[in-house]
Amino acid sequence: MSLHLVDGSPLALAAIHPAAPGLPVPFSLIKKTSVKNNQNKQKIVLVEDILSSIKVGHTCNAVGLLYAYIPDDLILKLAEKYQEIILWLDWDKNARVIDKVKRYKAFGMPVRAIMTRKDPKMYTDELIYNKIYGGK
Repeated sequence: MSLHLVDGSPLALAAIHPAAPGLPVPFSLIKKTSVKNNQNKQKIVLVEDILSSIKVGHTCNAVGLLYAYIPDDLILKLAEKYQEIILWLDWDKNARVIDKVKRYKAFGMPVRAIMTRKDPKMYTDELIYNKIYGGK
């Protein structure tokens, strides 16, 4: 799987789908934010959908994944640029996410998980901030 920018939008990210080589399949959107403090550059949050990535993007950088598919090479690229990668997925994907986090941590990658019953898009900006930065 390779990553490249989609024409027309510097914020859109696409992947070459493994089942159809050569066919670009848009699968995520990186939401750049203008958060005043510098904390947002240290973390990136991977969520299940584009709307959640936009909502989390109010607080820090976020990537919306299609079907909660997490390509290993995406994690490797993000680990080079960010101090922490946060996987925020629904409660129903708990076991799979925990296994991935353990595997990435075993290789020394800065990954952690946030598990909630609802998608991030359903929460307030304050609650999202607290989940990401460990507030009240």
